Amino acid sequence: MSELFNSSFKNLRVEHQLNKTDLEEIYLNPNHYQGQAEIVEFIELLRREGFQIIESSFKHQSRFQIRPDYYSVVKGVDDWREFEGVAAYFSLIDDKFDVYYPGIDNMHAIPWYEFDDILLELETIYETYPESRNLIFRSMPFSRLFATKWYLNDYLARNATGNCGRIFKEN
Repeated sequence: MSELFNSSFKNLRVEHQLNKTDLEEIYLNPNHYQGQAEIVEFIELLRREGFQIIESSFKHQSRFQIRPDYYSVVKGVDDWREFEGVAAYFSLIDDKFDVYYPGIDNMHAIPWYEFDDILLELETIYETYPESRNLIFRSMPFSRLFATKWYLNDYLARNATGNCGRIFKEN
C-alpha cells in the first residue's frame, strides 16, 4: 500500500509542480497545508488510512516518502485484546525499530550503542506475546526479520571493531 501511495504522491508532485518549499510545508505541517485541493485531499486520505509522510535519510530515493503511521494505528484501535503483542510491536516500530532503514541508518537516529536495548525490547515482545509471534515475525510484510539482523550486525561490528561493519562515515 505504501508503494501505491508513494507512486500517487510522485504523480501529484509532478502534476501540480510542487517545489521544495511546498514539499517542506507538506512534511512539516500536513494538517494545515493550504495548497491545491487535490493535494489536501490526498493528505487527508493518508491520515484516514493510517499513513504519514516521512523524510527519507537516503539521497538515492525521494526525500519524502509515504509510510504507515503506527502511532495513529495503535491509538485508533480501542480493543487490542488478543493482539497486545501487535500493539507493542507497532509502538516499538514507531519509537525505535526502523524496519525500512535498519541499523546505523535508522530514521529514528538511534545511536548504535542503544541497539542492544532495541533488540531486548523486540525479544521481550517475542517472549511476552507468544500468541502474536506468527503474525508479527512471519506473516507481516513490514516486519522483515532482516531489520533485526542489521541492528544486531551493526551493534556487534561496532562493539568489536570500534566502527560499523557497513560502509558508513560518522560526522
